[in-house]
Amino acid sequence: MSENMSENYVSNGDTQLVVFKLGREEYGVSILQVQEIKRMIEIARVPNSPSYIKGHC
Repeated sequence: MSENMSENYVSNGDTQLVVFKLGREEYGVSILQVQEIKRMIEIARVPNSPSYIKGHC
């Protein structure tokens, strides 16, 4: 999960959603469509990688 992304679990009657924010946009997905939620881990530096890869050195 990026630093600009957060998540919430919303229950509204019969509908349960996972709601998350990605940048400035907010999204909601039915929990029936979600297999698992993993939190973002620290990105490891990768020597000699191209600049478009996050973690490049």
